[in-house]
Amino acid sequence: VMDGDTSHNSEKTRRFLNSVGVKFQILPPKSCDLNAIEHVFSFLKYRVLSKVRSKTLQELITNASNAFFNEIKIDFIQKLYSSY
Repeated sequence: VMDGDTSHNSEKTRRFLNSVGVKFQILPPKSCDLNAIEHVFSFLKYRVLSKVRSKTLQELITNASNAFFNEIKIDFIQKLYSSY
């Protein structure tokens, strides 16, 4: 599933995906509710990053990564996957 990003929709990308046998679906514009990764990003932004306080970019990335893997449980991923 690909959103409307130009790199995802380029003819070169489509040819490559077809050449390796990848089936893909391009989402209509402004349809983030259909894209599972957007739900993960939302979870990360509101439930994880709100708890992370960092002084440097490196510290932010480290803390966010740790919080992400500690906060997101397998049942969240399974429910998200099964909803699609």
